Amino acid sequence: MEISKNSPIIDYDPSKSEAEWRCGNSKFPDDIWDFKGYVGAPHWNDAKFRIDFNSFNEWQSIKVTIKKYILSELLLVVFNSVKRKHSALKQLRDYLIENPYIQSFEDFSDNTVREFFEYLLVAKSDIGTPLGPVSIKKSAQVVKDLLIRGSKRGWKVSRNTAKVNSIYDELIIRNKIIREGTKLGKTNKKLPDSETVSNLISLAREQLKKGEDVLVSAGILISTQLGLRISELVLMEANRLSVIDGETYITYLTWKTTKESIWVTRPANEIVIEAIRGLEKYSEGLRRESGSPYLFLTLHTGRIIVASHSNWCILQEKSAE
Repeated sequence: MEISKNSPIIDYDPSKSEAEWRCGNSKFPDDIWDFKGYVGAPHWNDAKFRIDFNSFNEWQSIKVTIKKYILSELLLVVFNSVKRKHSALKQLRDYLIENPYIQSFEDFSDNTVREFFEYLLVAKSDIGTPLGPVSIKKSAQVVKDLLIRGSKRGWKVSRNTAKVNSIYDELIIRNKIIREGTKLGKTNKKLPDSETVSNLISLAREQLKKGEDVLVSAGILISTQLGLRISELVLMEANRLSVIDGETYITYLTWKTTKESIWVTRPANEIVIEAIRGLEKYSEGLRRESGSPYLFLTLHTGRIIVASHSNWCILQEKSAE
């Protein structure tokens, strides 16, 4: 089959049956999805283009839900990132083997989530060594995201996922070994305490509602929710919020996963939506006058420009006065 360069990696239409959803060269019900021709990597062998779900054949309900999660990720991020998330599910399979009473994500109560995260903290790799902090964090994050997203989309997961984030924060994010063993720890950076972050967010939201210090306030809100660099933040464009399956998403440029900039789409919570709407209102006149699509516009010596690293610092200093 000849594949057009404009062909999407996934052809997903919720109004159609799952059997009609195309995943690369495959269909959703297939247990191996092949993306050769849809991913630009001519140096890869054929296996690298595949996502294989056969390791979950003993748990059909879980396998279908994992497929839905992977499909949703393929709509949002680059293929390599999805492959890494799929690989991180190996620890889930090992946990299921040791806990045969679990046959569906509907069995993942708060206690089960806690037990799974605790299992990861002492789990072994294929060569018998303890899992590294990055592997633990990734494996926990994937299951956390799957459960929360699934509860919103009607997948076969536990209906009550309200505490999943707090359990993840308690056992994974605030675990000293994981913090010291991930990039955050290796670069000697420290997370501010949750109360400080909460107060900063509250203050930024108040300023945004007043229409004061809009760029700095919106920048704080978006950065704390999406973890963007300043260079990514200031190049965010207007009209990039969209609704997919009843959930709101934001699309922006990033350089984190590739050497070249790419567009990625991420879930947008209430705080992100609030910040974007405030920025769109603030920048409307500047965008119209300059013809620029960017949200972080400012006047500098009579000219309309995109906020840069240098004038971003100036804006922060003015905001603090």
